[in-house]
Amino acid sequence: MKIIFLDIDGVLNSDTWEKTEAYKNGTYPENRFDPNAIVLLNKIIEKTNAKIVLTSTWRLKYSLKQMKELFSKIDLKCDLIDFTPDLKKENDYTLRGNEILKWCKDNRKIIGTKYLNYTDFIILDDNSDMLYWQSKYFFQTDKLCGLSETVSREAIRMLKK
Repeated sequence: MKIIFLDIDGVLNSDTWEKTEAYKNGTYPENRFDPNAIVLLNKIIEKTNAKIVLTSTWRLKYSLKQMKELFSKIDLKCDLIDFTPDLKKENDYTLRGNEILKWCKDNRKIIGTKYLNYTDFIILDDNSDMLYWQSKYFFQTDKLCGLSETVSREAIRMLKK
C-alpha cells in the first residue's frame, strides 16, 4: 500500500496563503487550506492511489472522523486511514520521523511488509525532523509557499517507482 505521511501547516497552507483575502475572510478551519495545494495533493493521490496517514499536530486537536469530514469539505479526495502516534507527549525531543517509524512498526498488516523493507511511501512536511533513512522519501515543502508543483511532480515520480 502506498502512503503519504502528511503534515498540514506549511504543506497545505503557507505564509503566502495566510495573506490572501480568501484566508482572511474564510470560515475556520476550512480557510486554513490553500485550494492550490489541495489541487496538487489531489493530483498526487489520483496518480498514485496513495492513502493518507496524518502526521500533523492537527491530529491532536481533531478526531479521525472530524478530519475526514474537514477533508471532504475542502474537496481533498483522499482516503485518510490513520494518524501517527503522539510520542512527543512522552518525550519532547522525539522527532516526527520516530512517530512515522512507530506507525510503520505497528501497522505491518497495512503496509504489507516489515517496516525496514517498506518503501512505498513519501513524507510531505515543511519541517525536517525525520530519521536519516527516511531522507529518500522525504519531500520538504517551503512554509512560504506550501506544496509546490515541483514537489508534487517529484512525489508522484517516487510513488510510481
